[in-house]
Amino acid sequence: MFIRRKVVRGVTYYAVVQNCRTGSGRVKQRTVVSLGQHSTIAVALRQAREWRAIHQENAERGRRQRRNGIFLFQDVDTGRLLYLPVGETAQKRVDKFAKQIEKLEAALTVVSKTVAARH
Repeated sequence: MFIRRKVVRGVTYYAVVQNCRTGSGRVKQRTVVSLGQHSTIAVALRQAREWRAIHQENAERGRRQRRNGIFLFQDVDTGRLLYLPVGETAQKRVDKFAKQIEKLEAALTVVSKTVAARH
């Protein structure tokens, strides 16, 4: 496994990639997990955990208020329009981040073992 860097329209994205052999013997790269714009697994993992906690809070808020969907509101400080998923919509994002965290933790374990074996 290794981390691949890719630049798309001037923005750099990272992914944990693994080399695999196909049935015909060719080597193909398989993306294990996307790191987004984070260059290390640890930073991507920390960010995913933070986002999961935020969406978990919004999911619980939506359940308490018996609301679902995405609410649009304006940030008082910046004036920007923000979207706040609540209820089931937020819970779907919690589940998505949980899966991503699982993949990131597995990749971090494999990479850590590989580094330890080399030293």
